[in-house]
Amino acid sequence: MMGGGSSSGAGDASNPGSGSGGGISPDEMLICFCHGITEAEIRAAIKEGARTVAEIQAKTLASTGCGGCMPEVERILEEVLGSGAGKKPATD
Repeated sequence: MMGGGSSSGAGDASNPGSGSGGGISPDEMLICFCHGITEAEIRAAIKEGARTVAEIQAKTLASTGCGGCMPEVERILEEVLGSGAGKKPATD
């Protein structure tokens, strides 16, 4: 059912924990729907050295489609690296 119907949400990846079955783990959460990138993949890119959104985009393609997931990519980056992470560095 599309368009604001009264769907139960069971099995809906954007609504973890909905329906029976307990949902999915945070690392399995789909962040970028355009490219099918999970939170775990973004965290792995950070672990491998990505320090900005642009570097995460280059490693994973997250946030290179519609860009709607950029706030989530920034949130994960900041969560992993701390405040101020992911912001564009000042150019010389």
